[in-house]
Amino acid sequence: MTMLNKSDEGMRIIEATRRALNCLEEEFRAEPSLFFTEHDLASRAYQLVQEELGHRKVRGNDGKSHYLVHHEYPTPFKCDMRGTSFTPKPQDSKYKRGHYDLVVFNPKFLQHQKCNYKLAKGQHYAAIKSHLPGVMTDIGEAPILVGVEFMFNRDTFASEKSVEDWWKGVLQDYQKLDASRQWMDRPFMQEIVMMAFDAFGQAGKNERVRADLTRYTDIMYCAPIPQR
Repeated sequence: MTMLNKSDEGMRIIEATRRALNCLEEEFRAEPSLFFTEHDLASRAYQLVQEELGHRKVRGNDGKSHYLVHHEYPTPFKCDMRGTSFTPKPQDSKYKRGHYDLVVFNPKFLQHQKCNYKLAKGQHYAAIKSHLPGVMTDIGEAPILVGVEFMFNRDTFASEKSVEDWWKGVLQDYQKLDASRQWMDRPFMQEIVMMAFDAFGQAGKNERVRADLTRYTDIMYCAPIPQR
């Protein structure tokens, strides 16, 4: 298994991304009613990360410029995400690929001499299979420095079962991120963050949820500050 090299530049980008996500959590905890939808949260995260990174762009070897931050980026693998399950599938299977809510790229990947626009945007699966492994080997680091998923509960839960059902969705997205750490025995994603926003703070009182939060340290459970 290939080990990750953590460059100073990469770590600075990761730290900036973490600051932005922490800022989003603080905003939500203070005023959860600012956000109506999961897309609101993802959009605000995109804005905050871009600001922390100074809206940084890099120029690829083909002369095209790219931002480091992107929405809805496709996974390099196919998977089955029906219901609340997550199962990786073979490359030649009939299954489709998933998507990440937000990713922050490694500049070394986007600037590699073999990483053109077609490969960088990740939509052409044939190009991914043919060229991505070699580029990943060359840079010796993950192409994606941070991958983020968002899950939002904006109403009160009707029952403990509804809490459990929502949490299964959180864990499904977490498993997709976790599977992305390695692809074809190479590091694909360096850091993962699963942000679970609960507007009424009910899920955090559930025994199963509390146990999982202890087990999975990459899940950020975001709930309002308790009112006195």
